[in-house]
Amino acid sequence: MPKQANANFQFQERRRSPRRNVKIGANAVIANPEATIDCTILDFSESGAKLQMEDVDIITARFKLFIPDVDHIYECEVVWRDGKYLGVKFANSMP
Repeated sequence: MPKQANANFQFQERRRSPRRNVKIGANAVIANPEATIDCTILDFSESGAKLQMEDVDIITARFKLFIPDVDHIYECEVVWRDGKYLGVKFANSMP
């Protein structure tokens, strides 16, 4: 009988900075300031975020994320997509 794999396997965190669970309204800007899509930031770190929106398929590989509460724009690159969720890493930030 083959030996079973270790059932106590632990997930190894690969993120460079820890994420905080949040619920912040934001806008994905995909073409110009008039082409925005409402979204919610579900977790956030210095290096990226997890977003929730109705249609992740219309988001381009690179886009801007505007957070009205802090009046800040992040240049984002899509890392993964899953249903209504989108994982992004920040390329840089703009004041």
